[in-house]
Amino acid sequence: MLAVLIAGLAAHISVNAFNEAADFQNGLDATTQRTPFSGGSGVLPAHPELLSAVRRLAWGSLWVLVMVGAWLVALRGWPLLWLGALGLLLLLSYSRHLVRSPWGSLLAPGLAFGPVMVVGAHLALGAPLDVRVCWASLVPFFGVNNLLLLNQLPDMRADQAVGRRNWPIVFGTRAAVHAHGLMSMAMGGVVLLGVGLGWFPVLSLGVLVMAWPAWQVWRELKRLPELGVPSHACLGRNVALAVGTPALLALSLVWS
Repeated sequence: MLAVLIAGLAAHISVNAFNEAADFQNGLDATTQRTPFSGGSGVLPAHPELLSAVRRLAWGSLWVLVMVGAWLVALRGWPLLWLGALGLLLLLSYSRHLVRSPWGSLLAPGLAFGPVMVVGAHLALGAPLDVRVCWASLVPFFGVNNLLLLNQLPDMRADQAVGRRNWPIVFGTRAAVHAHGLMSMAMGGVVLLGVGLGWFPVLSLGVLVMAWPAWQVWRELKRLPELGVPSHACLGRNVALAVGTPALLALSLVWS
């Protein structure tokens, strides 16, 4: 279990460090009007001398991930290799390539934190592949996609200036709002259908308490004009949805 935790933390540190360095080098940090929900830490614009340290952190944590991942593959077998390879591809391509694709930037975050991490951790802990785990991984898939999707709205002009082509830039604010609404409904649908099929316990219906903040987010977003920016309260609720929904589902599964 410790090895799985180390691999997950190393992956998260590495992709954030690569993104931090890329945003500083391409000038994005210099043009972004930062909010509490903007990507990156904002450290490098104030301390550019730390760029080489950030790069070392990115590559060092990637090396830890590869070493721990290789050990887990040797321990658990080849199916874990394919998920690990997909995770590495997402990690290494996100900052330079996927942010220039509307579909890549929309789906890659949830794919990494959902199916890759959830199913990968399940296999790494020695459990057999299970359709229930694959289905449960869709909750963080939709939630994390929505998290980054809304966080892109305040930074659209700065992102576009450095060549990013994420979903709101290519298709507009209204399309981003509709995509967010569909994925929010899909997240709730995953839980309802999971309980209906007997894959999740009835206790998992408690996750639906998140329907209220989801409605509050949607109520504000549907009134958002083109190029409009959600309020900090709306963005905060969106973070709570992305983190709280899979956490509540996990607690219901553990409790049952």
